[in-house]
Amino acid sequence: MTTEHRLQQAILAAIGSRPGVLVWRQNVGKAPSAWRRLPQSLAAWMRSHLGELGVGPLYISGGRLVSYGVEGQADIMAIVGGRFIAIECKSPRGRQSMAQIAWQRAVEAAGGVYVLARTVDDAVVAVESVGE
Repeated sequence: MTTEHRLQQAILAAIGSRPGVLVWRQNVGKAPSAWRRLPQSLAAWMRSHLGELGVGPLYISGGRLVSYGVEGQADIMAIVGGRFIAIECKSPRGRQSMAQIAWQRAVEAAGGVYVLARTVDDAVVAVESVGE
């Protein structure tokens, strides 16, 4: 687990337990739209030539690649007192990408709060200041 992933988990726990706070983790990426089972004959051939590949049927991705999330969006989203907060988690030396900087500008231009959190306290202080 990376430092940023541990920070995300700690922030979710710290602010998610507060009354009146709606918080969620927002993933960004791509995944196949469907998985399909390999025909038995092909799976048998693969096992005979490549050795045992695991227990159960073999699957391959099918369909098309589907994108989810918005490039550059923050790791954690929250709503506190009707106000939108985007929290980007970074390690002490982590840097924002250009897409993340663009997302920050868009959130702030729309009246939301953007937090670059390097510690749990960074996020907690932001949530507390919005909630006041």
